[in-house]
Amino acid sequence: MKKIVLFLFIGFGFLQANAQCEKMFSFKEGSNWTWTNYNKKGKFKGKTIQVVDRITIAGPEWHAYLKFVQSDVHGNQTKPVPIEVLCRGGMPFVDMKKFLPNDFYWDYNIDASAKTAILEMPENLVVGDRLKEGKATIGIAKPGSKTKGLLLSVVDRTIISQERVSTSAGKFDCLILEQTIYPKNKKSKGIITRTWYALEVGIVKSETYRKGKLTGYSILTTYNE
Repeated sequence: MKKIVLFLFIGFGFLQANAQCEKMFSFKEGSNWTWTNYNKKGKFKGKTIQVVDRITIAGPEWHAYLKFVQSDVHGNQTKPVPIEVLCRGGMPFVDMKKFLPNDFYWDYNIDASAKTAILEMPENLVVGDRLKEGKATIGIAKPGSKTKGLLLSVVDRTIISQERVSTSAGKFDCLILEQTIYPKNKKSKGIITRTWYALEVGIVKSETYRKGKLTGYSILTTYNE
């Protein structure tokens, strides 16, 4: 499997910039994650599987292309949805589809070819940091709907706390990112997500809230580099 091999490239500034991205995301082709999803009462709802399909390096940037699949309690799966992680100028950016709550993949048939905006994930984050907001239109194909795109706004992105989390995949030191997702605009009812991030691993735990109440959560149960 091919890894992002930084020492093949000349230039200390380039190496230093990409090393910053490596602190946030350490990807190899074939790396995979499985999250187990639960409803608000802790009942099993299915799994989310993510695999690094390929990695490309072009000049001062690298791109990791991931495939993202949801399965329900019966093992039925959504179509694979592509997710992109980009390193540009030492800053990691993540495709906004990655930030959708699990329910979106069943309520809406997300168009796998949809292009979305990317959100930055700076390194050296500390509690209290506020991150840039993002907007994107995601292609959907909901049965019976004439809507071809779903406008999303991701706002109030704040690092609210830090916590050590233990799962079947290991023990992780995490920062907790809270943000609000508006499916249309700020007049719509926002969905609050809390995401536990571990450096080099990614998402370890996530929770979704509607009207202040927990609606579901996910736990990282397997992780293979």
